[in-house]
Amino acid sequence: MQTPEFEVDREAFKALDQQITEQIAEGKEPDPATVEKLIAVIYAAEEKAARLLPRNTRARNEADRFLKGLHGLAAMLKTPAIDVILSGVENRPDATLGELLNFMTAFNLRFGVASTPQQRQIYSTLYPKLVQLRNEIAQALATSAAPRTSGTEAEDFFAVMSDKDLQKKAPRLKAGGAQPKP
Repeated sequence: MQTPEFEVDREAFKALDQQITEQIAEGKEPDPATVEKLIAVIYAAEEKAARLLPRNTRARNEADRFLKGLHGLAAMLKTPAIDVILSGVENRPDATLGELLNFMTAFNLRFGVASTPQQRQIYSTLYPKLVQLRNEIAQALATSAAPRTSGTEAEDFFAVMSDKDLQKKAPRLKAGGAQPKP
């Protein structure tokens, strides 16, 4: 994907990524039309890689892996997946603080500004627990090296999925968050 043949694709990825990033930074959901453009660029790059790069070569395998990761992440932008995942959180009173932090890390989530009385009350309860957890593990963290990421976590996750699975359309939620009937 680093060869001149893919320059146009890389530039298109960057431009669409910038648009989606700006939409999210403004607190908006990614525009479905922009996400569809991104997925169209991914499909075109997948077809180009299949046409230009011989099967089972390092370049083809790396391109396929990268594009699958990108395809999987882009497809997640089209779905209310995070809302579905979070919708059952109140049914998990046994979830630990560590599980919460792992979940937030896995989905690159951050704490936002508490803008309602309920959110402020939750933060008031959560903050002392986070401080206590930090203090309990501070010594262990001080003596261990920081975990390293490879930067390919999305590729690793989506690489094992078939192209057919990545191209499936996710069900849309009905107004009010109700799940569609199977």
